[in-house]
Amino acid sequence: MSSKAEAGPSSKNLGMSVQKKVLGKISGNKALTKALIDDDLGHLLDLVHKLTKKETGNTKEADKLLKDTIKIVVKVAVLARNKQFTEEEELVLAKLQKRFDGVLCSVLSMYEVSFSLDVNYLVTKLNECREMLIVLVSAHLTSKSVGRINHVFDYWTDAKVIRRVLTSKKEETPQIHAIMVDLVQLLNRLMDEGKV
Repeated sequence: MSSKAEAGPSSKNLGMSVQKKVLGKISGNKALTKALIDDDLGHLLDLVHKLTKKETGNTKEADKLLKDTIKIVVKVAVLARNKQFTEEEELVLAKLQKRFDGVLCSVLSMYEVSFSLDVNYLVTKLNECREMLIVLVSAHLTSKSVGRINHVFDYWTDAKVIRRVLTSKKEETPQIHAIMVDLVQLLNRLMDEGKV
């Protein structure tokens, strides 16, 4: 019997495992999630949820997208906070954050300047984010978590979704347009304050 087996499970690893499981369960409960997420992020997630509900016309699918998004965000945050990433993974995380910030800037710009919409560019950059996120978490999370990542990114890399959301007109899709106006204002404010 090895000394590792005799020592039993590491309390740190056991603690991380329990924390991930608990956070996975909590992230499915909107009220509990809001208690763990600050007001701005909660408001952002609420707007994205409203947007997906209106865009898909399917509350169940919108709920699943929200739940999967929250689980991904919370689990990556827990891993980062507990310093579970290797130096290489830390570099991937930094690159991912930079790439995602660039995607957000592009989305805002393309929404505000309609003739600048480049769906292929957004799909490419979002898929790069997906790949980096999967590389980042694959050694730490289950294939089920990778499936959640793919579910969220499959939705947001759909060219039809991108076009409908970023070209929403007040006259044609008033509900989506109103949500996008709120979402863009919030994202601009959060970026100005350095919170995104």
